[in-house]
Amino acid sequence: MKLTHKLCGAALVAAAGVALAIPNTTKADTMDGKGHIGFTESSGIPTLTDNSTSTDSGGSTGTGSEITSNTTLPVTDPGEFGIISVSPLEFKTHSTLSASQEKFDADLYDNGNNVKTSNFVIYTDKRAEADRAKHKLSAKLTQQFQTTTGTELKGATITYKNIWINDYTNAVQPTGVALEAEVTTTSPVSFVENVKGSENAGYGQHAVMFGETAGKADANKSVTLDIPKAQNASVIAGDYNGVVQWNLEETF
Repeated sequence: MKLTHKLCGAALVAAAGVALAIPNTTKADTMDGKGHIGFTESSGIPTLTDNSTSTDSGGSTGTGSEITSNTTLPVTDPGEFGIISVSPLEFKTHSTLSASQEKFDADLYDNGNNVKTSNFVIYTDKRAEADRAKHKLSAKLTQQFQTTTGTELKGATITYKNIWINDYTNAVQPTGVALEAEVTTTSPVSFVENVKGSENAGYGQHAVMFGETAGKADANKSVTLDIPKAQNASVIAGDYNGVVQWNLEETF
C-alpha cells in the first residue's frame, strides 16, 4: 500500500511541474443529462389466447387463436392478483339409460369463434416481488349437480387430469402443480401451490390447462364427472347444473 501511495504522489508532482511550464489554455464544461424509463401494468380485460401445443384432443381444435368473453365465458380484470376466467364444463346430454356408466367426460371448450381448446382456468399474479412469496389455486364443488327442482346427483365428483401450465408472455412457470385433482363438495383441493424461491416462480399470467399437450391424454378425456351408481340407483331425466368455485389465495 505504501508503494502505491508514493507512485501516485510522484505522478502528481510531475503533472504539477508540467502545468507550470506550459500554461493550460484548455477549457472544459460539464452538464448532466437525465434519463428515464417507466413500466406500468396493463389495465382492462386481458387477451386470452389458445396456445395449445398439440392436437391430442381427438379432433380439430379450430383455427382461431383469441378466446373472447361471451355469455358462457366471463372474462374479468382482477388487477395484479386474481382469477381471470374459467371455462364452463359441458358434459353433454345423455339417455337416462346411459347413466349406469357412471363416468362422463367434458367436451372441449368451444368459444364460438372457431376456437376449440382443452378446458382451462386462467389467473394472474403480478404483485410486487416482496409481496409475492406464495400463491395457491384451489377448487371446491360448492353446488352439487342438481335440477331446478332440487333433484341431485348424489356424491358426484369431478376429476381433472393431465394438468399443465400454459404461461403467457414474460410469465415464469409456477411450482407445485398437481398432476391430477378430484373436486368434491367436502373441502377445497389444490391445483397449484407456488413458492416464488430464487427463480421468481409464479410471476405473470398463467392458464391451467387440462389435457392437450404433447405426451398427454386427449383433452376431451381430461375432465370427468363421476356419478357413483351406489348412491344413484336411477337418474331422473332433467338438466343438472353444478358450481365449481375456484379460489386464488396468497398463503397456504
